[in-house]
Amino acid sequence: MPKLSAEQISAMVNTGALNREIEAALGHRMNDGERTIVDRARVIWRLKRAQRSPGDSKSKAALMRANRKRENVIRDENPEDFKRRKRLEKDPAKWLQWYIPEKYSAPFCDAHKEMIDAGVRAMRDGTSMTVAAPRGFGKTAVLWGVPLFGVLTGTTRFPVVIGWKVTAGDELLDQWLNELSTNQRLLADYPSACRPFHESTASKRLQGLLRSLEPEIRAGCDVRKRRGMVILPTINEPDGRTLPQAALAGASINGSIKGLNIGLVTGEALRPDCILLDDPQDTETGMSDPLTDKVIRKIDYDLRSLSGPMRRLAVMAAVTVVRDGDVATKLLERPGTQGIRLGQINHWPEDWNKKDSKSKQAWDEWRDEQLEGLADKDGGERARVYYRKHKRKLSAGFQVSWKHRYHHGDENRPSDPDALFSAMWDYYDLGEDAFMAERQNTPIKHGVSLYTLNADVIKSRQDKDRQPFVIPDWSKLVVTATDINPSYGLSSVTLSFGSDQTAAVLWYGIYEDAPLPVTAEMTEAQTAQIIYEALVLHGKQLAASACVPETWVIDAGGSAFDVVIRFCKNSKKTCGLEAIPATGRASRKYRPFGRNVLGKPREQCHQRCDPNRRKWVVWNADYWRELAQKGWTGSIGAPGSCTLFAGHHQDFPEQICREQLQGKAEVGGQMIWVWNTQPGKHDYGDCMAMAYMGAAWNGIGTGGREDKPKKVARVIINRPSRRTK
Repeated sequence: MPKLSAEQISAMVNTGALNREIEAALGHRMNDGERTIVDRARVIWRLKRAQRSPGDSKSKAALMRANRKRENVIRDENPEDFKRRKRLEKDPAKWLQWYIPEKYSAPFCDAHKEMIDAGVRAMRDGTSMTVAAPRGFGKTAVLWGVPLFGVLTGTTRFPVVIGWKVTAGDELLDQWLNELSTNQRLLADYPSACRPFHESTASKRLQGLLRSLEPEIRAGCDVRKRRGMVILPTINEPDGRTLPQAALAGASINGSIKGLNIGLVTGEALRPDCILLDDPQDTETGMSDPLTDKVIRKIDYDLRSLSGPMRRLAVMAAVTVVRDGDVATKLLERPGTQGIRLGQINHWPEDWNKKDSKSKQAWDEWRDEQLEGLADKDGGERARVYYRKHKRKLSAGFQVSWKHRYHHGDENRPSDPDALFSAMWDYYDLGEDAFMAERQNTPIKHGVSLYTLNADVIKSRQDKDRQPFVIPDWSKLVVTATDINPSYGLSSVTLSFGSDQTAAVLWYGIYEDAPLPVTAEMTEAQTAQIIYEALVLHGKQLAASACVPETWVIDAGGSAFDVVIRFCKNSKKTCGLEAIPATGRASRKYRPFGRNVLGKPREQCHQRCDPNRRKWVVWNADYWRELAQKGWTGSIGAPGSCTLFAGHHQDFPEQICREQLQGKAEVGGQMIWVWNTQPGKHDYGDCMAMAYMGAAWNGIGTGGREDKPKKVARVIINRPSRRTK
């Protein structure tokens, strides 16, 4: 191996070679002379390094850090087509459909455009407004898109969309981030705003982005998922404008919103300048005055004070009306707020609201064809054929707000003919009450516009395909209600209830066998014994019937209350059914509170006890009588409707109609009903009301239940007001 010179040995030292590496190159262990050369070279290298100034050169790591910083600088980019962008910004509806075509694939109707314009005016002018639109109309999609338009065009700096669900903020943030980070059309025309999110949506990476290198200024982009926020950078526009930092936020009205703000890199505390409320209530809240007031207080006390001192906060709400007096109605009628009501149907068919309307009769015939076809499992084909054949008569004067709102089918499921067909399908399927509220935003005020009920209406609700005692497949609960009149017998009605309060009468009749009747000359003890034995025998009949009740509601009149209590304690042994006593009260006397109340009240019924530890259920007879009667006003098959089994019916419908509701109004904070009772029996009507209450006691009702009892009642015996029958 050739001998290395002193210069070569020094060069190896300058490369950072170790002693063992130098000896390997020499081929032998270093002698004293060679070691001196190595030590001298190392000392010289250290001296040169110590004398080097910081600015003369940079280490490899420093160079890499500098390169990363240069890569993190957000440079202003020119839009692909600035003229196109400015043209679309003049029409927000076209802007949404051009830049986000996947989300807004169906053409907007005039109602959608009105909602979009309302949201833009709220952001631009600070004008609060409320738009009531049908359920399933795309309100949430509009409220999601309008603030994105606002921040990208500089119309607003910090809009906040507030929904009802707890997950509303996360869902909105994910959708905004998806568009900012993947939408190629937005990137082309808004590159400075979208480029950072196309690079990364990670918070740490975004926080490292810079506006300039010297001086070093952070861009301030960020995604704060825990707070449902995305923060955009400052943008220099081609027309010379500078758009300051902006942000989008999503939140839930049921979460903590008070004091919402963002600290920017400039030191500014950015506060919301526009609130967009997305249907700020659910059905339970809308049906409850206390819950409605709670939401309105939160909106007035918390949300309307979110803006800073130099900016007036605008509130734009998109709502659906549940009932008169709910959150939606209060926002629509709030002083200083512009209210807009939109419905699925703009104009009903000709003469729809007139007595003996031919158009309504024609649609009722269509409904019969639809139900018969569905019963034959035809998937609605008979309804479609009938509609096409009679379209001219059915559609005369008929107009909907959105002609593209109908079922669009595929190879497995045919499409609806048009939006008129679809709207009327919804009307009959939901029922008038639900449709007028959920789709028209004009709920029926039953305290003002009373329903019409007569025997013919009830007889027309006959399901010709269902025989007596046959329980429908949708049934969730079977209830029997019995009204006691000892002078001639026990009138009973058995109903089946679905989970949406749809009801079907399975059987009705009178038990009038021995030991009945009770005569005037009998003693109180004899009367009690006869009523007791009649309940036992009738209970055995019910237990052996083809439709055994899961809940039995029995009316014990006048002085029979004590014997009813005794029967309840022994009914399991005597007839195989468990019993819980209950008393009906007129609305003026119904009080679901007091020291004798047990547990939380349910829907217009609650449980009481007396000093002797006897328990019974008390219920609002007026409320449940009206609800039971209204079940007959719905079309066959509609949610909440009531139907009869096939057969001849005369006495049953006449008894139900002998109590007519004449008026209903709130007096001193309490709803009062006024009835006109016609001569004759109305026991079956009382039974219907008791059966509906019995269903609600077990969780099937309009307002639901607050607490499920530990033990579900199997039999409920009712004691009405103390009056002589």
